[in-house]
Amino acid sequence: MTSARTAYAQARYEQANVWLDDLEDDQGDMDPAMRADFLYLRGMTAFRLGRRTEAFHALAVAREVDEQGRGLLGESERETMTRALAELTPNTATFRAREEGEAAEPATDDSASGGSPASTGDSLDSANTDDAADQAHIDTAESTAPPTGD
Repeated sequence: MTSARTAYAQARYEQANVWLDDLEDDQGDMDPAMRADFLYLRGMTAFRLGRRTEAFHALAVAREVDEQGRGLLGESERETMTRALAELTPNTATFRAREEGEAAEPATDDSASGGSPASTGDSLDSANTDDAADQAHIDTAESTAPPTGD
């Protein structure tokens, strides 16, 4: 852990990542403070390397471990983690982190933008039509398939 921390502090992120990869399987044996530190380093290293989704996941877990342990990380690490998570947290229902430079989108109000989903082109009917077309394609494929000889 010391080698990974030193490499990170010296901005040798690829090397820090190698050390962290080596420690990955030992997470279950780590005490909560070391696990919080490991996940913080894992997340921030991934963040510095541009691996935003990996960073988002590790930092979110680090935040949970830190909160459960009532402040296992130092104040500066917690502040850095909070800023990184604010930048990474997605705007939509997805597991992927927000891309660099992607602005946070304000919540939309359908009534302000013209009303119902149908008026914005996001009609559920079009989704149902697509589902029906997919099912028709599957049914056609099944009816033209050769007998299996059962």
